Amino acid sequence: NIIEGYSINNPDYNAVNMEGERALTSSMWFQSIATNPLTPPALAPGLLQLNDLAPNYFDTTRTTGYNVVDLIGNNTFNTKGNFAIHYRPNENTEISVQSLIGTGKAPLYTGATVYNLDDVLIQQHKLQLKSRGLTAKFFLTNEDAGNTSLTNLDAINVANAQPGGLLLGWGGNYLNTYLGGIAMSQGIPPAQALLGVMGQIQGHIQGVYGQVLAGARPASDLSALSINDLYGDTTPYHIAARAAANANMLVPGTEAFNQALASSRSNPLEGGVGSNVQDLSKIYNYEVDYDFGDSFDFGNVIVGGVYRSYDLSTGGTLYTDYETPIEYQEVGGYIQLKTDLFEDKIVMTASARYDKQSVLDDGNFTPRLGFLINLSENQNIRITAQTGFRNPTNQDKFIGLNNGSFFILGNERNSVARFDRTVNMVNGRPGRFTGNYIMENSVNKLDESAADLNFAKAEVVSSLELGYRYNTSDLTIDVSAYYNGYQDKIAGIYVYTPIIDATFPTVEAALEGDNYWEFQVDSNLENDYSTYGVSLEVNKNLFSNLDANLVYEYNDLDFTPDPIVEANVSWNTPEHRIKAGLNYRLGDIINIIANARYNSEYFYQSSFFNTDIPENTVLDAKMSLNLKDFNSILEIGGNNIGGDNYIGIPGAGLIGSVYYAALKMSL
Repeated sequence: NIIEGYSINNPDYNAVNMEGERALTSSMWFQSIATNPLTPPALAPGLLQLNDLAPNYFDTTRTTGYNVVDLIGNNTFNTKGNFAIHYRPNENTEISVQSLIGTGKAPLYTGATVYNLDDVLIQQHKLQLKSRGLTAKFFLTNEDAGNTSLTNLDAINVANAQPGGLLLGWGGNYLNTYLGGIAMSQGIPPAQALLGVMGQIQGHIQGVYGQVLAGARPASDLSALSINDLYGDTTPYHIAARAAANANMLVPGTEAFNQALASSRSNPLEGGVGSNVQDLSKIYNYEVDYDFGDSFDFGNVIVGGVYRSYDLSTGGTLYTDYETPIEYQEVGGYIQLKTDLFEDKIVMTASARYDKQSVLDDGNFTPRLGFLINLSENQNIRITAQTGFRNPTNQDKFIGLNNGSFFILGNERNSVARFDRTVNMVNGRPGRFTGNYIMENSVNKLDESAADLNFAKAEVVSSLELGYRYNTSDLTIDVSAYYNGYQDKIAGIYVYTPIIDATFPTVEAALEGDNYWEFQVDSNLENDYSTYGVSLEVNKNLFSNLDANLVYEYNDLDFTPDPIVEANVSWNTPEHRIKAGLNYRLGDIINIIANARYNSEYFYQSSFFNTDIPENTVLDAKMSLNLKDFNSILEIGGNNIGGDNYIGIPGAGLIGSVYYAALKMSL
């Protein structure tokens, strides 16, 4: 239960682990009735006018989707391997080659849906040279999405494969059953159910409209008018309608279901009928730095540089690389000085770095200054002031993903210019959306005001950290505090983009008539955003064979959301976090380790789902027994011992208890 008191019988029920549900709005119900074969054509214009008068009259209804487990199963696997050769031609030089390769299958919860990562192949190869102060590295990262698919689109494609499709098949059965149930309760004969119920609805809406014209009621009463005001709670009719509509769906495990699912995955997402995500991307990374050591009297100097080349190739299924792969470069350089001051009482570290991506307008200069003040042999104070940056990720910049219910759009200038897609809007009409049109004509979801969207730039942070450390042979105490101030925080902003035409001449008319589509556009927030916190770590040797440790963290966020902008900032950090542990040793025969972890309740935000994570306490323990006569160690332990299931990531399943035994042998 994610929302307390929320019933699965609500017509707009939206299950977290169900995909493919589509919202059928009041406007869509009026249009469906107007185009129903049983509705005389002469009455259709009048029905559409009723929608204009009472745009929220019918309950928003979500179609029934398919459980994630029925679409992707519940099996995962991963296989990883690494290979390395190290060659030392002399005592000062080492040349190494290393390769890491991994493949697997797993669900990935992001982008308001679940990616079915299947046979994903990731490779990283590194060539490195180290000779005295010189370190040079070359990395090649190569990824292949394999048979990865978008689960939400799989569910929609399977739903559309049912007789009559999703809207006519499922929606038609739902509407006929719903109105038929109301007609039966009103004593209206089945043959006259549609026209009889719509006649009563017409009288209801026009009656309130007449009172509004006469000044007896406010105009807001029309927008709040509901079918439940006429017939009372219509939930029982919704329940019966859903049962009738679900009977038309393809059943998981049947041949028809499997064929529809296979057809969805055999076509690329870009084609509009498939769900397959293609990705054959490469990143080339070159790094070099030189440590001058004691070459200079004034201190130790390190200089370095980096060059990266990106080759992103998704065939338009994930990024806006519809015709050719996206290629861009990144360069950077840095210098660091570390020196002793005041007869080694203070160690100063100062550095500066500059980085620039070819697809971003501005580069980033990030200086840093730190002091380590030695109060005595076992006490010191740390003071650090630094700046940092986070460039928008490749998805932040280049994504152009249709996940079935809305588009996710990156905000790199050229990527926005490339975006040009036609989708069926909320009301079912086709609408063409270009990137520039979206950036200039979208409205905020919360109040329908003009959205302020912007092109990509880096997120910048200025940090200040203070720390104190006391260290002896049997006691260590470390206390620190930090403050981070962010500018241009990167977040996904949710907007509606209406299409203005002759039928819907204004933004208000287009939104009321569902003549729009929803987008999540990655942008930089203008709101002030800062985080701060303190931490305490204590390690104590209680007895010669018993150690104890305690870590406490306090973290908080200072952020006032814009009241008209719906955005995810994804702080996702508990305010209080405690870790405590004991380590007991009985000679070299028995070793017992016990740890407890506590997280306070916190709000979790992601592009997949937002909800509260309840507080939880987890106890882990392990006992190791040294079997000297057998050159073996026996381990027995458990995670979350005796505890309740708890949430790690919303929607991704609960975490339970694990108990294990292991025998490690030396041959």
